[in-house]
Amino acid sequence: MDWTLTFKSNICQDAALLDKKTRKLFAQAQERLTTVPNIDDGKLIKKLQGYKNFWRLKMNNYRLIYEVDDNDRTVRCLMMGSKNSVYKRFGVDENGPSLEVIANEDLEDILEFKPTDSERGKAIIETSFQEKELETTFPKIITDEELENLNIDNKFHSHIKACSSEEDLQLLEKNGVDISSIEKILNFYSPPSLVKVINNPSRVSLSSDDFKKIADKSKKLEDFLLELDEVQKPFVNRFAGKAPQGPWLVKGGPGSGKSTVAIYCVKELLTSLNDGLDVFPDSNLNILFTTFNLSLVGASRILLRELGFKEGNSKLTITNIDDIARNYCSSELKNKKIVTAQNSKPYLKQAILNDTSRSFGTTESEFIFDEILRCIISEDLKYLNDYLAYDRSGRGRRLGINQKKSIWAIYVEFEEILNNNRMCTYPHRHKDAVANAIPIFDYVFIDEAQDFTPVQIKLCNKLVKNGNIFLTADANQSIYGSHFSWKRAANGLDFRGKATNLKTNYRTTLEIWNAILPIIENIPDQDKDTIDFVPFRHGEIPTMMNANENESAKKISNWILETSLEEKLPYSCAAILCPTNPICEKIASTLNPKLNAKYMSSKKVDIQWPGVKVMTMHAAKGLQFPIAVVANVNHGVVPFEVHGGQSQTEKDNSTRKLLFVACTRAMNRLLLVKDPYRPSRLLSEIPIDEWEEID
Repeated sequence: MDWTLTFKSNICQDAALLDKKTRKLFAQAQERLTTVPNIDDGKLIKKLQGYKNFWRLKMNNYRLIYEVDDNDRTVRCLMMGSKNSVYKRFGVDENGPSLEVIANEDLEDILEFKPTDSERGKAIIETSFQEKELETTFPKIITDEELENLNIDNKFHSHIKACSSEEDLQLLEKNGVDISSIEKILNFYSPPSLVKVINNPSRVSLSSDDFKKIADKSKKLEDFLLELDEVQKPFVNRFAGKAPQGPWLVKGGPGSGKSTVAIYCVKELLTSLNDGLDVFPDSNLNILFTTFNLSLVGASRILLRELGFKEGNSKLTITNIDDIARNYCSSELKNKKIVTAQNSKPYLKQAILNDTSRSFGTTESEFIFDEILRCIISEDLKYLNDYLAYDRSGRGRRLGINQKKSIWAIYVEFEEILNNNRMCTYPHRHKDAVANAIPIFDYVFIDEAQDFTPVQIKLCNKLVKNGNIFLTADANQSIYGSHFSWKRAANGLDFRGKATNLKTNYRTTLEIWNAILPIIENIPDQDKDTIDFVPFRHGEIPTMMNANENESAKKISNWILETSLEEKLPYSCAAILCPTNPICEKIASTLNPKLNAKYMSSKKVDIQWPGVKVMTMHAAKGLQFPIAVVANVNHGVVPFEVHGGQSQTEKDNSTRKLLFVACTRAMNRLLLVKDPYRPSRLLSEIPIDEWEEID
């Protein structure tokens, strides 16, 4: 294959609707597209007039529209269908660009010419007259044959054929019709336009007979690999057929593909093993893939399954860091009760009262617990002098030498109290696991390493052979109070020549990015490397809604119902992210029943739930949703008002990161909900002209 073939996500469905004769022609077209895709013969292949690199391939009365990239010799198959329908989606006829394309600024870079102001003005005026209310009633009835071609289970046919509108289809989720079937039917009636097709991820063909497999419907979209970009691909290729030694680092902002790159490197290692290559001659290749967030563990398992790998069939373990620590810590620690910020208060108060210096009062127990947890236990500080020399920058509250000595004395007393009551913290388990761990893994992958404490990274490094540890991280998404710094995270790890910084955001639209970026631009510990990058896609500007606590659920419901129809997506593509679990529970219970909403705790996030997902902002870390609602961004909860000696500045900065993370979960559409009389003070930092404000 001289040229690489890639497919946009809609191609497999487009192919399913071809008749048998045309599918055969489609299968035969692969040889032409991989050898001479850019030679206009006037018959089979023709360049689309007025476009830089867009071509059509004729198949009876059907057309395949594709893009040719001469630089990397890639053919990107965009869409296909009957002559009239495919050109309508493309916004052209064979004679050149239509007014629709000229009026669309997002598509101007594909034109061979730049429209004049008068042409653009005329196009905008004329196309505005064509605008109409959202069409929700189906123009035709789908047939059993078409449903079979789309590989939709027979048991759903009667339910689907009974639907007369998109709203009817949305409600089928609750009746057991799977999400993918609903999406297929929505796209059947309203196939994605050129804008949406171009913005979709590409999948790459690896086999010489992929066209044939698509044509005879034996190959699904999931069988193709997501195409990596010019930065990601060379990095992943280092792991193809070999096992590069030493530590590795991938940095990048939200939606840059950090996790995808890590998972593809895992795939390459496992593929080498399955192919019988001796990437590790003295081992059967044992890989650990770990992260902090339980919901991200579940998402990683799903993506690896799509790539053909799952736990049990290979030497692959996917779990979170707390489970690892529990597995490797001593039985003594394993059997102790975990103490948290809430249930630690009586023990801390006792330790504070026993401190003769009286530097702190019992009302400051929450601050002291956090200090002990983050700066002493998690940093594995063993002696007072270690703590006195410890760099606390970023903690917000300054401490003098005498105050530090007092905290250390409280810590020693607190430790004794915990031991007497057979209790410990999670960091205690992490420290103990480091002491007991032995190198059993050939490779350890840490996803979202900015959420890890130094002792957690030390544990992972202790478990791996030859320093083969792989980190992905973005300091700007450090939301768990881990006091992350690259200096501490990289202690003992040399990433020189073994790191890359991903500069493209494939998740969030430019409009959403510009609207939310200012909130983290001035925090002291920001990582400029991961915010200095460009979103790949355009879309609607985000929406800011005014709603008090009593009316927010109703307003959110109406917005999701309307937006899902506009985006041609089932309700399951939407998520509502809230500051606290009680707020999640209340909103989930009062949403419109049509949405089939479900509240999910951080331990039970189900990304495959057939309805709207409701979870905390923290639980959504590492996930993405086509439609996202960030709710209750109100005074007193975003951020919480701190007491007892804690630093409000530190709390505000961590909340800025949290709000940034929550908003950047949105792929296509974002709604932020605030009380008009009690909005979060952080919203004053957001440029209101980048938002559509509604009541």
